[in-house]
Amino acid sequence: MGFIRRVSSPVVLGAGGTLRLAGLGGDDDQLSQVHFAPGAGELTAAEQEKVIKLGTALAERPSLRLEVRGSFNADSDAPVLRAAKLVALANDHARRDPAKYAASPGSAGFAPRLLRDLYSEVAGPAALQALEQRCQVPKTGRHGKPHPKDTVLDELTFLAELRKELTAAQPVDAAELRRLAQERSVSVKNVLVQAGTVEESRIFLLEVQENAAIDDGQVRVELQLGS
Repeated sequence: MGFIRRVSSPVVLGAGGTLRLAGLGGDDDQLSQVHFAPGAGELTAAEQEKVIKLGTALAERPSLRLEVRGSFNADSDAPVLRAAKLVALANDHARRDPAKYAASPGSAGFAPRLLRDLYSEVAGPAALQALEQRCQVPKTGRHGKPHPKDTVLDELTFLAELRKELTAAQPVDAAELRRLAQERSVSVKNVLVQAGTVEESRIFLLEVQENAAIDDGQVRVELQLGS
């Protein structure tokens, strides 16, 4: 096994099974990995291009197989999955009662009443009231001076806190993260198969990797050669 490097004809097999373009080398040409946006199971167009180039090279080396190890990084992936779950939950409630939960301008797509009701369902009315109290700010008088005893709700801060805590409350377990890693492996495989350059039988999906490396905010998936 070895690292995979950017390829086009002519292709040579380097030391240790490294696939590389004849006459070139260096880390800039490396194709031993692809990257996914946090929470995403599909490759971007740019990453698909890398995989397609790799497939072209593998077509010239029919004795080699590609091993794909799907991966996830809980710190990067889980928050995105939680946010998506909150959106789905909110949309479901809004569809049930669109008149009650119509979004208002500046609400970032969520009706303030919807966020209140969801938080009350998750944490209880007492917790909602406590959060509202924490988001009180001094009331400003006619001349711009705050009243030391009078307060008013900071609506923007309150709504932001509701959304933040509701997002954190959405469950994401290890099984979901592993499924995401598997989706990433399948995404790489599908690009190669659909391009028609590598037979499905030459692509092997390995056991998923936890705590994947993060490069420029993207989750790394490792690729290796086998024979």
